[in-house]
Amino acid sequence: MSAKETLLTRNFILGFFSSLALTMVFFVYYTGMSMYTLEVLGKDTVIAGTITGIFIAGDVVARFLTSRYIPLIGPKRTCMIFLTVGTLITLLYFFTQDVSLICGIAFFHGVTYGIVETSIYTIVISGIPQSRKGEGIGYFMLSNSLASILGPFISISLQNSGAYTEMFIFGTMMSFTSFILILPVRRLPRKENLEQIGHGLSSYIEKSALRVSLVMFLFFFTYSGVLTFIAPYGAELGLEVYASVFFIAVSISTLFCRLFLGRIYDSHGENVALIPPLLMYIAGMFMLSSLISGPEMLLSGLLIGSMVAMLNTVSQALVVRDVPDDRVSVAVSTLSIFWDLSFAVGPLVHGYIAYGYGLSTNYLVMAIIASVSFIVYLVLVGIPGYRRRQQILKN
Repeated sequence: MSAKETLLTRNFILGFFSSLALTMVFFVYYTGMSMYTLEVLGKDTVIAGTITGIFIAGDVVARFLTSRYIPLIGPKRTCMIFLTVGTLITLLYFFTQDVSLICGIAFFHGVTYGIVETSIYTIVISGIPQSRKGEGIGYFMLSNSLASILGPFISISLQNSGAYTEMFIFGTMMSFTSFILILPVRRLPRKENLEQIGHGLSSYIEKSALRVSLVMFLFFFTYSGVLTFIAPYGAELGLEVYASVFFIAVSISTLFCRLFLGRIYDSHGENVALIPPLLMYIAGMFMLSSLISGPEMLLSGLLIGSMVAMLNTVSQALVVRDVPDDRVSVAVSTLSIFWDLSFAVGPLVHGYIAYGYGLSTNYLVMAIIASVSFIVYLVLVGIPGYRRRQQILKN
């Protein structure tokens, strides 16, 4: 294999571990803030969903307004600036239990997270050879899988012992670790002026990424309720122990998919890579809505994890497939905006449904929405993808 096709470059490895540390901050806080709001602040599920979602709101705003400037500033420099600011912001959680102030802190923390994550993705994805995009992104997204194992597990374990201060300490430590790991990254060439980047809406949104992004939004909107309320759902059913290891089951599935199935997209296209895990996810959500035992909860986690892995990986590959290098950050940001919107809107909607009808009903509604989302996938991505692949094979 030529050096040009190598995946494990210095930027890839450092970006992988920096992303792992940063994403662990997200999963620890996203999983932990709902129970923190319920137990420590004494609020209801609606407020819990709002506080959880406000972090993502900041993330979305940041990605939309700043993605065009990342090539101008340079992704490495952007990482260093906003990781510094983000780490300092994590210290503010220790000094207040006022809901309004926590919402403000979470919003600006989300802003820094969105900017840094987009920058790290730009650094790594820009260095992956086009012929190995699906495989390379699959390996890189293992950082997300590992974070989704360790983050919720650590968060729920700390919640079960009431150690919320330690949860915030852990977040600060991981944010600082992400900063240290980004320091040795090689700088990418940067644009000299805004004219090279462009103007108008296209400077912020990559039009070619919108179809995939909408599908991403719909599926992860349904999944956001799993992340946010699986701990209280487990407590409600008397399955606290199983709830604490639920995300290990999810992540075993995601790890397997990303390690062994990442090449399916490169070899066979998006439909072969996505249709089976999307159907497995729908089955897992229906199972989650009607649990009668702990092992059934873990089985649903295995089914759910296949979608989390494959949709995330394949979507990243699809949005950067046909864009030039100087549009990679905008394409990645466009996908991430929709991903983040699902996690911003999701907890609020889940909170309202759970408050009025219970968590079990909430998961049933999400399973039905996921079923409709599968049809949307076929119309927007699946059928056009099949036609495109048939045309390529003919030529």
